[in-house]
Amino acid sequence: MIRLRTRLTAIFAVTAVCASSAAMAADVTITVDGIQPGTGNILVALQTEDDFLTSGGAYSVVVPAEADTMTTVLEGVEPGFYAVAVVHDENGDGTFTLGDDAPSEAWGVSGSPISEPSFDNAKIEVSDGAENAATVTISYPM
Repeated sequence: MIRLRTRLTAIFAVTAVCASSAAMAADVTITVDGIQPGTGNILVALQTEDDFLTSGGAYSVVVPAEADTMTTVLEGVEPGFYAVAVVHDENGDGTFTLGDDAPSEAWGVSGSPISEPSFDNAKIEVSDGAENAATVTISYPM
C-alpha cells in the first residue's frame, strides 16, 4: 500500500502541463465515468510506460467536474502505447490528495481494475488514422 501511495502521490503533481512532440498524428477520445460532479476538476493524462504513475504525462487536460460522465479529446497524439490516468481533484489544488493510509480523492486508470495498477494492464494503443478511445471509471475513497 505504501508503494501504491507513493506512486499515486506523484501521478498528478503537474498534470496541467502538456509536454508533446512535434510528430503527432492521432486523436484520443477519453470517457470518464463514475464522477461525483459539483466541485473541482477532472485531471486526465496519457502516460507512457516511462512516466506511468509519475507526475508526468505525455499529454494531459483539465476539465471541470460538471457531470457524472465526461468525454474529452486529446488531439495530435503520437502513435504508441499509453495508459490513461484520471484524478478528480475535488479541492481544485492541481494535485492528488492523499490521506494517512489511502487516497482521499477519486482516481482511476485505464484497463481492468486491479489492486495495484500496472502499465501492461492499463495500456492502450494509439494508432494514426484509427478510432482511439478509452474509458476510465474512477473510484472514490470510502
